[in-house]
Amino acid sequence: MKEYRISAEEAKQRLIIGNQKYIVSNELTSNVSPDTLLKFSQSGQQPYAIIITCSDSRVVPELIFSAGIGDLFVIRVAGNVIDSHQLGSIEYAAEHLGTGLIVVLGHDHCGAVDAAMNHEPDGYISLKAPGQGRFIRTKTLGEDYTAESLVSRILWSDVGSGAILTDEPSPLRESYQIVIGQVIQLAAENRKVQRRRDRTAPYSPQNDMDVHRLSAQITIINRDRIHSIGELEGKTESLKASYERARQELNLLTTQHDKLSSLIQQSEMYFALSDKEELSDMEQLRLTVCRQSVENNGIRTLADLDRMKAAFAETDKKTAALKENFKRCQQLFDVYSDIAKTYYEIFQGDYITKLVEEERQRQEQERHKTHSRKSHSS
Repeated sequence: MKEYRISAEEAKQRLIIGNQKYIVSNELTSNVSPDTLLKFSQSGQQPYAIIITCSDSRVVPELIFSAGIGDLFVIRVAGNVIDSHQLGSIEYAAEHLGTGLIVVLGHDHCGAVDAAMNHEPDGYISLKAPGQGRFIRTKTLGEDYTAESLVSRILWSDVGSGAILTDEPSPLRESYQIVIGQVIQLAAENRKVQRRRDRTAPYSPQNDMDVHRLSAQITIINRDRIHSIGELEGKTESLKASYERARQELNLLTTQHDKLSSLIQQSEMYFALSDKEELSDMEQLRLTVCRQSVENNGIRTLADLDRMKAAFAETDKKTAALKENFKRCQQLFDVYSDIAKTYYEIFQGDYITKLVEEERQRQEQERHKTHSRKSHSS
């Protein structure tokens, strides 16, 4: 194994200083001169840090850390997750290039994470139990563990299934009541996929996840006095607008929060280094970077720093409150989006058809598996 060119701590400090340069500078500071290009083309690479980051085009480690060609060994993959392919690249950089620092660089608003959390994953959720040699897809564990079952169980876990009905006429509610009765009948006749709401209890129509989901949805419809598809659409659009406003407010405040946090760290470092009689070359470079940031933001005394800390504390409180509000808005929007999706299927006559077809396909797959096993055994 090749010796590390610089220590992990020194590499980390270079990244920190490079990032501080990036924050305070209006110009790119990466070294991409012709001499540098020629040097690394002839002598090989000597990166001082391994960066595992997302494929997102907005995340560029060489810019974020003011690094040049040959400085960073960057591994990019959507969601910055690691499997055997990425691990092999990490081992190569560590063992053959002498790179002693590994950094996993995440970022906000990751499309890959959003897709995994909020969109149909097509059954490719997998897990590995302790001591298990490989990951397995949750779909192979049974219908209680499919992506759809897991998402429904999480989304509707806190909503009671006992709908308190009123005497007010509601075509929307009446459609739900009819379909709930039909789903209960399908469950009793074993004509639908058996998904349990409570995985610890035996399956029955009363413990069917689809029945619970529909019952929970009619509870929300009744609670919020939604009588028609127009009112449902209006409620969904209103919640979407609230969700977007909350998201924008949170993004703005989070940016301000992070900027204040970084500025406080640089200011504290500036005042600490300014009091030292002798500085190393690394400390001198850090002082220069911090001075530029402090002067650009009008911080001249420790009293200015204290005022900034007070502002940061207030921003911290507001950020925490906005995060809770955003979480509530997101949950309500997800609930109503699911209700709207379900009702459109009910209105178009697709809901029951979909359940019956799903069970038919399941039985067909089971027959195919049984036939395959018999063929192999013979």
